[in-house]
Amino acid sequence: MHQLQGGPGGRWVDGVAQELELLPPGGHLRERPFTAVDPAMARRAARQAARLRGG
Repeated sequence: MHQLQGGPGGRWVDGVAQELELLPPGGHLRERPFTAVDPAMARRAARQAARLRGG
């Protein structure tokens, strides 16, 4: 069972999160860029991103 599933136009399809009232029904999905506060985590994320890009 999906907790959250993307729908048309950036809207999500209601699921478990709405049934449990963790998210409002029929909202919009929004992405934010990843930012690491911990310098060690930032280095690790940068290494992983480079690997995924093939570098």
